[in-house]
Order: sequence, then C-alpha cells, then structure tokens
Amino acid sequence: MCLLQKRPQDLPASTPLFSLTLLAYALISSVLAFPTQRGIAALMSGILETLLLLGITWIFLYLRSVPERLLQTCTALAGTGFMFSLFALPMFYWGLFLPDGPDTQATISLLVLILVIWNISVMTHILRNALSSSYLLGVTGSVAYIALITFVLQTVFPVEGGM
Repeated sequence: MCLLQKRPQDLPASTPLFSLTLLAYALISSVLAFPTQRGIAALMSGILETLLLLGITWIFLYLRSVPERLLQTCTALAGTGFMFSLFALPMFYWGLFLPDGPDTQATISLLVLILVIWNISVMTHILRNALSSSYLLGVTGSVAYIALITFVLQTVFPVEGGM
C-alpha cells in the first residue's frame, strides 16, 4: 500500500489484523511523543491519536455513505501510519540526540519532508479508494486529517519539554 499498488479493499476484513494495526499505531505514536511528553501523557497521546484516526475515518466514510468500509480503511491507515512512523523514528531521535549542526538539521528536515509528502500521497490513495472519490477529495481528506489530529494533540497535550 505504501507503494500505491494496493487499495484498502485489497486487505482482508479481519478484526485481528485491524486490532493489531491499531495497537502498533498507538504504540509507535506514543514512542514518538516521549521526547515532548512525560510518561503517561505520551501514552495517552498515542491512544488519542488512534481514537482520532478511527473517528475521523468513520466520519469521512459516513458522509460518503460507505461506513461498512471502516475496518479495511482503518487497517490501511493505521498500518501505513505505523510504517511511516517507524521510518521517521530514527530521524526524529537522530535530531534530538546527535550533535546539532546546520548540515544535520538540513538533512533531517529534507528526509522528514520527503516522508510527509509520501505519507500524504499514501493517505490520499487510501482515502480516494475507500471513499470512491476523486484525487482532489482524497488530498483534501488527507490534509484535513493531518491538520485536525495535529491541532487536537497540540491542544490536549502541549509540548512539555520531555526527556
């Protein structure tokens, strides 16, 4: 799916796979929150992000009259979100713990930008197929999804300074 070859409907409608991807997504989201959140707040941030993934996706599918696609769409979004977060994890911690220099920051910023663009492309592909919609609606949904989750997480869990 990360290579835009498969669609969410190509995934099995499997509750165990759905549960596993949501758990993995919540855990990796929590790990990414640890440098800026303390203890339980990082874990709660990962859980909230996962609940937002479920809620926003359900709203999108409901508005398009295809709520029965929730299982496969959330499995696809959580699974690919986990993969992108896994790719971002070393870059995120590299920027936190290695010597800070202009070349290091420029390299990290470029790699993160590439990952963000790729992630939006994959989310657009998933949403476009799940919603049986145009590319434009898929992009709009992806950007709205990211903006809403970012806004809610920053509102509920403001950066504390972390480790």
